[in-house]
Amino acid sequence: MNIFGLTPSIFDELEVRFRKFLTDPATNLSKSEFYIPEVVGALSREKKARVRVLTTEDQWYGVTYQEDRPWVQAGIRQLIESGRYPEKLWK
Repeated sequence: MNIFGLTPSIFDELEVRFRKFLTDPATNLSKSEFYIPEVVGALSREKKARVRVLTTEDQWYGVTYQEDRPWVQAGIRQLIESGRYPEKLWK
């Protein structure tokens, strides 16, 4: 699982590259995706951005498919019961 913290300076580059993506004849707009991690990687290789990776020992829970829901719910329930996660996020 990835999470990105981006500074505002990346948005100009994202816009330029997204416009190029949209106008590239090789792009099939009904099936293609514009991947921000690929842009971040390209900017890093081009020395236009610095990337810092932060690691954690914690379990990340992501929901991509409906079938993921029970596993994620059980994992969050276990975190709540162990006191590592609040029962209610908002009061």
